[in-house]
Amino acid sequence: MRRDRAAMLMAALMLAGSALAGLVDARPSHAASAGVDIKDLAFGPATIQVAQGDTVTWTNSEDIMPHDVTSGAAGQPDMGQLFGSQILMPGQSFEATFSEPGEFVYLCKLHPAMTGVVIVLPS
Repeated sequence: MRRDRAAMLMAALMLAGSALAGLVDARPSHAASAGVDIKDLAFGPATIQVAQGDTVTWTNSEDIMPHDVTSGAAGQPDMGQLFGSQILMPGQSFEATFSEPGEFVYLCKLHPAMTGVVIVLPS
């Protein structure tokens, strides 16, 4: 009789566990990352789409030219307030994690014609 109760209890626990498993978010617990290449005086891709919480990494792939990555648009008062790298020499990278959804424009302060956009979708 004790074995029957134990078996019934185990079956009930397994059923409850299966039911709860459907309530658990199956997405990975870590954020994803995406990359932007800096080459030939351009950000590539110029527009990148990521999910909220993702990290974007910019890598200077030029042979000799330095660049930076600065949020905002040239001449705007909010330029550099969300994120900004140091000067990136060839081979160096900078990363930023986007915790809020929206569209985030950025540029290279050394070459203001170089611009890009990060589109962050809600998770």
